[in-house]
Amino acid sequence: MSYLEEQDETLKYIYTTKKYTKTDIVIYFTINYLSSKYGYCYSTNQWLAKDSNVSERSVKRSLIKLEKDGFILTEISNTGKLRRISLTK
Repeated sequence: MSYLEEQDETLKYIYTTKKYTKTDIVIYFTINYLSSKYGYCYSTNQWLAKDSNVSERSVKRSLIKLEKDGFILTEISNTGKLRRISLTK
């Protein structure tokens, strides 16, 4: 299965599973789009909240859930100023 086919399957799963809220879906789709070139993105909760029209707290909850379920991986830089979000599935 190619990378694009895997991404399509992951998107379908997240979209059709009742476990995920609309906010979770929007956040994952946004990260997927931003990560399409390199497989990761650097995005703040504030920017994701504004782009998705939700609160920063909602973004944080979605990111925690998506990471816990293994869809994304967040890494903080050594300086603690940048967060890299990578797709894992």
